[in-house]
Amino acid sequence: MSEAVDGTRDSRGQWQPAERPETAPLWAWPLRPIEALKWIFGNPGYLWPWTVIYSLLAIVTWALTQPELSRMAEFRVDWIAQIYLRNLALLVLVAGGLHLRLYTFRGQGSQY
Repeated sequence: MSEAVDGTRDSRGQWQPAERPETAPLWAWPLRPIEALKWIFGNPGYLWPWTVIYSLLAIVTWALTQPELSRMAEFRVDWIAQIYLRNLALLVLVAGGLHLRLYTFRGQGSQY
């Protein structure tokens, strides 16, 4: 990232980008319904692919690894440990995968 191309810093050292980000078409005025629908459902858009992937991950995880409600009627260590270990594994999988892609493999095209 080059400061000459991407922006500059002001006298207090605060970053000032060269261009302001665009407003999402959903909130732009005058209303543009076709562009808003493309932004929501398009690729890449708001829902696809990441929101759908995270939602499917949550649904599959809940369906396959959630303890039965009858087991959770009593406050016990076994089902609490199961939920804790599941959440820990998901944290390592998702955060570790994002770290690997974005930082280790420089997935966003950054040099540093």
